[in-house]
Amino acid sequence: MLVSGGRDCSIRVWELRTRTQLLRPLNDHDAIVTCVRWSPQGDAVASCSYDGTARLWDPKTWKVLKTGSSAAIFRQHTDCVNEVAWSGDGKQLASGGDDGMVNVWGRETMKVVRSFQGHDGRNDCKCSRQEDVNFNWWCDSFRREPSCTVQGHRGTVRTVAFSNNGSMIASGSWDQSLKLWDLESGKLVYTFMGHLASVNSLAFSPREGLLATASDDKIVKIWEFMGGKVLPSFQHEGPVHCVRFSGDGARIMTACGSSLFQKERNDNIKIWDIETRAEIFTFTGHTDDVLAVEAVAGTNLIASGSKDKSIRLWDVTSGQCVAALQGHMDTVNSLSAKSE
Repeated sequence: MLVSGGRDCSIRVWELRTRTQLLRPLNDHDAIVTCVRWSPQGDAVASCSYDGTARLWDPKTWKVLKTGSSAAIFRQHTDCVNEVAWSGDGKQLASGGDDGMVNVWGRETMKVVRSFQGHDGRNDCKCSRQEDVNFNWWCDSFRREPSCTVQGHRGTVRTVAFSNNGSMIASGSWDQSLKLWDLESGKLVYTFMGHLASVNSLAFSPREGLLATASDDKIVKIWEFMGGKVLPSFQHEGPVHCVRFSGDGARIMTACGSSLFQKERNDNIKIWDIETRAEIFTFTGHTDDVLAVEAVAGTNLIASGSKDKSIRLWDVTSGQCVAALQGHMDTVNSLSAKSE
């Protein structure tokens, strides 16, 4: 089963076996849907939006879940929420937004348990004065003053993820940095600099110790994050909007777009071998930037979403597109799949 979120402010649910949309669009968000994510246990879907909220959905009814008597809607961001991520045990979520914050919150309580706070959130791709940005660790009540402060991002937080063991959070920003935070101590572990443009996407490898980042600078970097070492990069022809590891951690998938003044479009998905850095497949067929790519567990399929309003399914053994799913009325921003 596949869920997708788009610029048309909707979430859509697809059955991969029949390649059909299962039910009416979910239009509860009041603005563009930026991200959708299945929980690791497959018992909930998280979404977030330009409306400043994140929501949890029940896949049995496709209604917003309840926490006690209240709807499971997270409202602690003060601007657009760009990405939401689950911890491995499904008990916590992290979200990052244009307010420069990364919030870590409990699934059952919908309350913040950690807050990585910045001053100068929105960064409209202009050269402008930027304030210092701080990470604040808050007590569970979220009402007390921060107990420790370290330097944080200087712009919009584009992407967040939990480490495999749930002990750390990684965040990437328009300020071109990748930051790694220790959740227990509330300390900044590393700041990784190396990209020359916005960090759009990040992913932890199933192989412990590796982290990938994708950027508008047309490069994907693989970091040995506990040593602060960067491995050889993967060069693309246009901005890279999304990066994901294969299930065994041996390969990465990347979703690419085209720069404004490029003569030829480069709207494709690539699969790379990490060890040899060889390009294994390039999937072409989208007619505008590809913003999302996800592997479908238990199958040979990957799914991609694009500004061309379509979702495509690709067979990684043949390199062929096996289906094009139409339904969104605008850009497909995010995808998340689980085996059926």
